[in-house]
Amino acid sequence: MSVANLLDRTETLTARQKLVAIVGIANGTLEFFDQYVIAFVLLFILKPWHLTYGQTAVVLLSSGLGSMVGSFVWGWFADRFGRRPALLCILLALSGSSICLSLTPDGGWLYLAVFRAGIGFGVGGYSVVLAMVQEFMPAAKRGLVGGAISVSAAFGLLLASLITSLFAEALGWRGMFLIGAVPALFSLFVFRAIPESPRWAAAKGRMLVARRATAWTLGVEEASLPEMPDEGSVRRGGSWGELFRYRRSLVVGSLISFGIVTGYYGLFLWGPTLLVQVLGLTPKAASHLMLVAGVSGIVSRLLFSWLLERWGRRGAGFVATAAAALAMAIAGMAASSVWPLGFGISFLVACFFCDGCLAISGPYTTEIWPARLRAAGAGWTYGTAGLGKMIGPAGLALIVGSSDVLTPKATIDAALPAFLFLGGWLLLAGVTFFFARETRGLSLEEIEEALEREVKHAGVDSHISSLSRNG
Repeated sequence: MSVANLLDRTETLTARQKLVAIVGIANGTLEFFDQYVIAFVLLFILKPWHLTYGQTAVVLLSSGLGSMVGSFVWGWFADRFGRRPALLCILLALSGSSICLSLTPDGGWLYLAVFRAGIGFGVGGYSVVLAMVQEFMPAAKRGLVGGAISVSAAFGLLLASLITSLFAEALGWRGMFLIGAVPALFSLFVFRAIPESPRWAAAKGRMLVARRATAWTLGVEEASLPEMPDEGSVRRGGSWGELFRYRRSLVVGSLISFGIVTGYYGLFLWGPTLLVQVLGLTPKAASHLMLVAGVSGIVSRLLFSWLLERWGRRGAGFVATAAAALAMAIAGMAASSVWPLGFGISFLVACFFCDGCLAISGPYTTEIWPARLRAAGAGWTYGTAGLGKMIGPAGLALIVGSSDVLTPKATIDAALPAFLFLGGWLLLAGVTFFFARETRGLSLEEIEEALEREVKHAGVDSHISSLSRNG
């Protein structure tokens, strides 16, 4: 009996599988805390350091660029050397960068930007967390657990907000950065508590490791497991060139991730300004409404994590993206006609469904790759989606005629075209789901077999076409 048969034969989670899921959420929360804490640190240093807009933009955008690089590097590393060592290195990179940030000299914005890129580099390993968690799960719960991991982003932001409100004055901004070193301690727990992914070990032919990890996952004695056959030919994997053999996964995954991230970040960066302009709210009241959107986002992510296993990836993905795009169009029309109530409701609805989109895209774009390329493929889609974090605000800036590409100055006149711009990207992701492979209920091994058949069939067609051209 193979690793896949043993892990997929039940439809309920064992205590150890629940532990892996909790560790995944905790790990993601710590990662995103490190990512978001800079927004609160800037409140302390912006005026004393006399930072210009350009300097602030460099500090903030450096993390995004680091994240893009990290997603590619950590994906390759995890496929080559294992999920567990990759995760440990990611946590240490985050902690080391946080410690360095706490030592930033006063006024050293360039130093701050460099090590903020280090934080982003560590956060780029989020796709490795998803891959690792999914490989411990049975097919019946993989989507649910994978979607739940996305809640860690919201938890990270809430944690940063909570610690700032409770301890910022006592700790100062250097202390805030030092809290970001906690992942180093968490890595010790991970090292002792969580074994290597059984599926990765089996794919690498390390059957003793796979057998031990499977017994741990199921909570049984290793001796009680049946003999595990050789999983077949062992392929090293981790080569970027191999990703392009799986063209459907590459194109579908990239378009889904890019479209959703572009729409999401554009909405959440631009939204608070419009809340002030259209609804006439004070900045404080607008922040409270955004808090409501954040809390509802947690509910949305959990809901769509559940719907992944009820409606399937394609169905849940299309509903979330189409609903978000429609709500954005209504919000744009309400804003342009200065209808505050309609704008406020449709804006919150758009935020709700945008969060649901993120609960779908991460798990789906991770599971559509073979085991030897899973982390690298997920890293590719996560990295390319990082462009959306820049293109969303930059596109809005062009629409509203602003030179400020980070936080464009929203105007009511530009609301409709701007919201249609953001909704268009989400609609692109929704249409892409029609061309996506449905993976609900399939084991990761069954998905891989289908991928290999598709690649082989494409190779045969290409060979026949070449013979025809050559006469």
